[in-house]
Amino acid sequence: MISRLKSSIGRKMYLFVGITVFFVALAMALVAYWINVDQIDSYFKNLTITSARNFSSFMDPQFRRKLRDMTESEEYQALREEAEENDDDENPLYETGYYEEREAELMGVEASGEVAPVISHGDWGWLCSGYAAVYDTDGSIICHVGCDVEMDDIMAERKQTLIWMLVGALALTAAVIFIALQITNRMIVRPLNDITEEMEKFSPAENKNYRESGGMTYTIHSGDEIEAITEGIRSMQTNVVDYLNQIKKISKAAYKDPLTQFGSGS
Repeated sequence: MISRLKSSIGRKMYLFVGITVFFVALAMALVAYWINVDQIDSYFKNLTITSARNFSSFMDPQFRRKLRDMTESEEYQALREEAEENDDDENPLYETGYYEEREAELMGVEASGEVAPVISHGDWGWLCSGYAAVYDTDGSIICHVGCDVEMDDIMAERKQTLIWMLVGALALTAAVIFIALQITNRMIVRPLNDITEEMEKFSPAENKNYRESGGMTYTIHSGDEIEAITEGIRSMQTNVVDYLNQIKKISKAAYKDPLTQFGSGS
């Protein structure tokens, strides 16, 4: 009978345990990964903005104010345009600054104070960038000091860490599934299979006692539902055997002559 089952309870339990353990292990690995990522990102962002603040504190506000006013003057802008028009590849008169090459990255950034550090990927690879403001004596912002921390190695290590976490999660899943299946097989699947085999042996008939009818001989003391099922089947089989024997006795009594106490067929 067991071999004819389309899907045994053991297979269903194995599948349930396997899927549950896999997703729990995967979720734990991802949570651990994101906690690790958040801690590393927070460290480098704090390092970046702190470095920018420290550098801005050493800058001379008055000198930066004069330098800014000079670069915004019409004379400087005209000189710059002329340098760009007459630029020679071999002897460049003007070379675009690093900030101007990255100007597109800063579009839309509110620069009313410090610019919160961000981690981005661009032409310069992975960078953690933060900008601290340089203030004039009247409290106005003269310029911003930017600090970049290269994170290519960090991102490569992060990817490697994720791979090892997933491999560890799979290994842990395999180990836990193996142990869980052994316990499940011993405590649930095997007892149910034994009970099923005992039930297949049950063949009650008239003039047969419980043992001759192939009644349940399997015993288990697990203290759970399986023990209750076993005792329930044993009780049911006992009632069936007793019922058949009682029917035989009732049938004999029904055919006896009330005067002679012999059967009507005798």
